[in-house]
Amino acid sequence: MFKRPPYKTLFALALAPALLSACAGSKADYPSFALPTADQSTGRVSMRFPSIKVPQTAQNAQTGAVPLELEAQLAAINALASNAGQRFNASLASARQSIAAASNASTDSDRWARAQVQYADLTSHHGAGRLALAELDLLASRIRLADADNDELSTITQLQTNLARKLDEQSQILNALNADLDR
Repeated sequence: MFKRPPYKTLFALALAPALLSACAGSKADYPSFALPTADQSTGRVSMRFPSIKVPQTAQNAQTGAVPLELEAQLAAINALASNAGQRFNASLASARQSIAAASNASTDSDRWARAQVQYADLTSHHGAGRLALAELDLLASRIRLADADNDELSTITQLQTNLARKLDEQSQILNALNADLDR
């Protein structure tokens, strides 16, 4: 049996930490898990939301009208939601046909692939409507944080309610189509 000389073993043991430390980067390469110094006393993270100024003119205050800047934002969000809804409705008939045609098809057939693409298009249009609802939610939150007028908030809440109802109807349609596609 061959035995190594002890000095080679000792040399390898002494050299191992130096070789392994060469693989490690500096401490600056890794994030610290310590709390930042400002947060060490409470252990909490303080969040500050950006304040927004909702312009209120004397005419708007008297009539209860929504400020022009907010009207423009609401018009843009409403246009996004309307466009998404129109695209969803325009794609619905062809998606229903494709999914009905693929009901008995195998998953590797062209009919099944076409149905999947049509379903994905519907889901995409539905997602664009959800994005518009998220924009309304964000706008409502900002107005609440700015302690703005309730008329502005009620306008947004009404739009949110109407859009959420339409999106729920779309979700029910998508769930039914998905069930048909899974058969």
